[in-house]
Amino acid sequence: LPVGRPEPAPELLERHAAAADLSARWEQRLQDCAAQL
Repeated sequence: LPVGRPEPAPELLERHAAAADLSARWEQRLQDCAAQL
């Protein structure tokens, strides 16, 4: 286990939030495409 701050780094949180937002956008786009079929 790495020794240091127990809380995650802000840049990691930002990256995770951006990835989650991007994933949600792709999910919405896939649903829109499926609805048009």
